Amino acid sequence: MEQLQSQYMIGLLALSCAVAILGVLGCILAVAISDKRLATKSAQRTESEQHFQSLFDNNSDAVFSLDASGNVIGANPAVALLTGRPSAAFLNRTLAEAAQLDKGQAQSLLGRTLKGYPQRFEVVFERSEGRKAELSFHLVPISASKRVIGAYCLARDMTESKQAERRMHHLAYYDELTELPNRRSFMDALETGLTAPKDEAGILALFCLNLDRFKSFSHLVGHSVGDKLLLSFAGSFREAVQGLGGGDTLVSRLGGDEFACLIRLRDEGEAQAAAKRLIRLDRPFVIDEREFHLSASLGYALYPLHGEEAESLLKKAQTALDHAKKRGGNHEQVYDAAMEAAIHRKLEIENGLRKAIERGELTVHYQPQVELNSGDLIGAEALVRWAHPEEGLIPPGVFIPIAEETGLIKPIGEWVLREACRQAKAWQDAGFPRITVSVNLSNRQFEEQHLPETVGAVLTEYGLEPGCLELEITESMAMDVMRTIPALTNLKGLGIQISIDDFGTGYSSLSYLKRFPIDKIKIDKSFVSDLADPDENDTAIVSAIVAVAHHLKLKVIAEGVETADQLEYLRKQKCDQLQGYYFSPPVPAVDFERLMHRFFSRSATV
Repeated sequence: MEQLQSQYMIGLLALSCAVAILGVLGCILAVAISDKRLATKSAQRTESEQHFQSLFDNNSDAVFSLDASGNVIGANPAVALLTGRPSAAFLNRTLAEAAQLDKGQAQSLLGRTLKGYPQRFEVVFERSEGRKAELSFHLVPISASKRVIGAYCLARDMTESKQAERRMHHLAYYDELTELPNRRSFMDALETGLTAPKDEAGILALFCLNLDRFKSFSHLVGHSVGDKLLLSFAGSFREAVQGLGGGDTLVSRLGGDEFACLIRLRDEGEAQAAAKRLIRLDRPFVIDEREFHLSASLGYALYPLHGEEAESLLKKAQTALDHAKKRGGNHEQVYDAAMEAAIHRKLEIENGLRKAIERGELTVHYQPQVELNSGDLIGAEALVRWAHPEEGLIPPGVFIPIAEETGLIKPIGEWVLREACRQAKAWQDAGFPRITVSVNLSNRQFEEQHLPETVGAVLTEYGLEPGCLELEITESMAMDVMRTIPALTNLKGLGIQISIDDFGTGYSSLSYLKRFPIDKIKIDKSFVSDLADPDENDTAIVSAIVAVAHHLKLKVIAEGVETADQLEYLRKQKCDQLQGYYFSPPVPAVDFERLMHRFFSRSATV
C-alpha cells in the first residue's frame, strides 16, 4: 500500500514537473513569438521609413518639411535645384521666408493646412542668381495619432509651362505678324464696349479699313515685302488711331490687309472727320530702301445709331467698306440702311446667275473691230450678256463683278470661250471671210494651270484655226511678271493672238511689257472718251501709248470710239484699229451677221 502511495506521489510530482516545464516552455515560446513580432514590426517600420526617406530625397519636386509652427525642419535635394540655394540653408526658416511669401499670407495658408485642408498657391520666386522662376506650391497636412503635427510643402517650377500658356493665349488673341489684337480679341473688346452704360457720353465708332489693290501689289513685289509693308502700316495706323481717341481706342488686324479699330468719339461729325484722317496716307512707306505709295478704303458704323450687337455692327462697317472700295478706292463710307437693299440685290443676282448657267440664259453679243485705214471688219469682241427671264437683259456691270467675287466667272468664261469659237467657225462655214474673235480672260481663268490645254482642246473641238482667236488680259492681271511671262508664253505657243486690255489704267512697267509675248495693246475707253474735249494730258497719253506700242512692234486698238472727231484724232495718231458705238454696239450673233454682210459687200465693191 505504501509502495502504491509512494508510486502515486512520484507520478504526481513528475506530472507537476512536466506541467511546470510546459508552462516555462510556453512562456519562453510566447516571449520568442512576441520578440519576433516586435522585430518584424520594427523592421517593417524601418523599411517604411527608408521608403519614405527615399521618396523624400529623390522626389523631382522640391519638398519642405514644416513643423506645427511653420518652421522648416527638412528639405530634400530638389530644393537646391529649384532655388539655386543649398537645401540646408532653408532649415529653421519660416514658410514665409522659404517660399518668399508675405508673412500674413504664409500664416493664413499654414493655418488652413494645419486644420486639415490642403492649400495651393503660386509665387514668382527669385533664385540665388537673380533669375525669376514661376513656382507652384502645394501645402499638405502631416497627421500622426489622428492629429496634425506639421505640413509638407511641395514646390514645382512652372516657368516653361506658364510661358507656353501665355504664348498660346497670345497666338489665340493676337496677330503674329503685327502683334495687334486679332479678330477674336477685337470682338471680345467690341462686346465689352457695347455693354458699357448707355448714358456714357458720345458714340462708339467701328472703322474697317482695306489697303487698295494690296493683293496685286503683294504679287508684284513678293509676299516678304508685302508682310513688311503690312507691319509698317500697322504701326502707322495704330499711331493715327491713338492720336484720334487717346487711350480709349483699340486697333486690330482682322486678317489679310483688313484692319479695324474702335474709337469713342463725341458725335457723327467727329466720326466723319476721323474717317477722313484714317485713310490719309500722307507719307510713302519705305521698305528695303524702296518707297511705296498706297491708298486705303474705309467703311464705318456707329453705336448705338447703326446697331447694338457686335456681329451686326462689324458686318455693317464691312458693308460700308465694300461700298467705299466700289467707288474706286481711297474713299471713306459710313453705313447706310440702303446698303442692305444692295446686299439683298447682290444675293439675288448671285443665286440667279447660278441658275442662269444651268438654264442657258447666258448669251454672247459681238462688237465689231475695224481696221482704221481701210475701214475693213477684221474682228469681233465676244461679250457675255444675261437674258433674265423676268428682268430682261441685265447689264454686265451688274453681274460680272459678282461672278468674279463668287468664282462663277470661271465657268462663265469657259462657256464664252467655247461659244465664241463655235460661232467663229460657224461663220467661216457659212462662207464669211475669216475674222478674229476676241475673248476676255478673267483673272481666275488666267491663274488656271491647265489653261493652255483647255484653250487648245476648244480650238480642236470646233476646228478653229488658232490665229482666229485672240485672248485679252487686263493690265492688272499682268502685274505678277514672274507668273505672267510663262503663262502667256504657253498660250502663245498655241498660235493664238494675245492683247493687253484697258492699257494705261494699271501699273505696267515698259521693261516688263517688252518681255510679254503679246500682239496688241487696247487703249482704255476712258482715254478715248476724253478726246471729245481733249486737253494736253489726254492727247499726250494716247500719243504715248501708240508710240510705245509701235516701238515694240505691237498693234494698237482703241475702244469706246463714238464720234467722227475721235476717229479722226486717232487716225492722226496712227492708231491701227478701232472699236466702239461709232460702228455698232455689241449685238447678238444674228445681227452681227448683217453687219458682216454690210462690211464685206462694201469691201467687195471697193
